[in-house]
Amino acid sequence: MSAVDPSADPAPEALEVRRTLRAMMIYPAPAKSDDFRGKLPHGEAFSVYEHIDGAGCRGQWGRVAVAGYVCLDGTEVTDQEPAVLPRLSGSRLVPFHYAKNRDNDNPAPVWRSRRAMKGGEDSIDALDPDHVYAFRWRKRARGGGYFSTGQHRTVAAKDVKALKPSEFTGRDVTANAVPADVVLAWTVRWPHTPLYQEPHPDAKPAGRLGYHEQFMVTDAPKRRKGVQFYPLADGTGWVASKDARRWLRTASVPDGVGVSETWLDIELNQQTLTVMRGTEPQFVTLVSSGTWKDPTPTGIFRIEGKMAVTDMRSRAGDDDSYHVEDVPWVMYFKGRYALHGVYWHGRFGQRASHGCVNLSPRDARQVYELTAPHTPPGWVMVFEHERDPGTMLRIRRGDKVPEDKRKPLG
Repeated sequence: MSAVDPSADPAPEALEVRRTLRAMMIYPAPAKSDDFRGKLPHGEAFSVYEHIDGAGCRGQWGRVAVAGYVCLDGTEVTDQEPAVLPRLSGSRLVPFHYAKNRDNDNPAPVWRSRRAMKGGEDSIDALDPDHVYAFRWRKRARGGGYFSTGQHRTVAAKDVKALKPSEFTGRDVTANAVPADVVLAWTVRWPHTPLYQEPHPDAKPAGRLGYHEQFMVTDAPKRRKGVQFYPLADGTGWVASKDARRWLRTASVPDGVGVSETWLDIELNQQTLTVMRGTEPQFVTLVSSGTWKDPTPTGIFRIEGKMAVTDMRSRAGDDDSYHVEDVPWVMYFKGRYALHGVYWHGRFGQRASHGCVNLSPRDARQVYELTAPHTPPGWVMVFEHERDPGTMLRIRRGDKVPEDKRKPLG
């Protein structure tokens, strides 16, 4: 077979679809190396655009993306349609059912199967404390429901606390533009935010807004007794600045941004993320960045790698121990720091993470799909390449220009 340029783009149509018989690594050239382009999990279908001769593979290599190659040993031709990962069932917000011990002092027993639990057999294990588990199935029943993993390990629903992901989502500011003379804001006080008749902490109430409710203010604040208030644009009252987060439009764009280039602008003081296209905002939402103890790094970065789902856990010796399974829509930009979806809290607009940028499930999925490197159907992991660089993101505090911390490609 004639030599093929490994940097050439894939053909517009797939040559065939294959399925993995085991987990497979994807390489940037048709040869096995320590560099990875991505990963295909066991049992997933993926598109192949060309067959290529190469080293380290008994059969042929398949080109599966721009600078992406997989050894076709351990795969088979299939009529299975490649699926975008993670899979979502119906209208679900997240790919799994998540739960943790209801009481860490009395960990939930684990049975080898639902039948073993129902049959009164002895349990085989117990859930670890400070650990959130991902379950594939959840069954509600009058006599007591249960949760089961993909390996059929089962726990009784009464012994665990199920986590309900937030339904919060941001605003499409192209389809639903914000007038130039007002400022978009959200409430961040649970369960509701009080409105005041006057800009004063002792003023009479004028009503209240729900948690994470959108509203507009004018940029004419007043400060009384050390508290700053913003007037609602519709004249119905005043809101304390500590109870709200405002979207502050940016006029600055990092050097080299193309007119149609998608990039992310994250502002930590107001806890907002804006999806930009050149100089124009497209979508804006609230995030939860790192606490003052574990701050999110500022700077200009690129998304270096993405994972459809991955576990996250504390490091050895950390005071705050945690282990959360199958976190969805993870976008790494600096070492262990990432943007990702969360299902264990809904405190968007408040600092709440260990340094990552937390997004609601809906927002995380949208940002994941909009940003590069893009994850083809069937892939659970992808890393950037010089021919497929990651989306740029700027993380700043106020108008302070952050340092450019992007690593060179290639």
